[in-house]
Amino acid sequence: MARREIHFTEGLLGILTYHSGGWRSVHGYISGQLRPKPGARKYVIDYKDVSENTIRTTLYRLRQNGLVEQEDGEWRITKMGRICIEHLQQQRTITLPQHTKRPESTHATKQMIISFDIPESKRNLRQWIRIELVYLGFELLQKSVWIGPAPLPASFVSALHEIDALQYMKFFHASEAEVI
Repeated sequence: MARREIHFTEGLLGILTYHSGGWRSVHGYISGQLRPKPGARKYVIDYKDVSENTIRTTLYRLRQNGLVEQEDGEWRITKMGRICIEHLQQQRTITLPQHTKRPESTHATKQMIISFDIPESKRNLRQWIRIELVYLGFELLQKSVWIGPAPLPASFVSALHEIDALQYMKFFHASEAEVI
């Protein structure tokens, strides 16, 4: 089963959207020891070091905020909790353009360095930019700094403008210096 990084609280709310139960069963669903329902599989978290105390504390805090409730030893998500998890999912979902591919016949002689600093809340935008840069023939110099052929295709630049990503990016002309 593929696992992805997800905030623990969101994972807990997501699991409780599909499953109710005591804290041990909740731990089993989160860690993947118990087989979750198909919709809940996206909330399985690879937290091997999550202690029972962490689960209890998180459930207690979620209950204090009205996102979950406990009745007869079973934890359930509340209506407010469902609204919260839907809101978290909508925040993460943005429509990204299709992949841009550099025309095969174009051999760029210039080089460009692209640097970006995109907030964690826009993680999927950052991942999309990385994938696009690879498609465009860029190579990673260091984290969030890429070097590749210039000029950029107009469709890629307009897509960056359309999804409001240019504010996080810097573009530099690169030329081989006389380094000996």
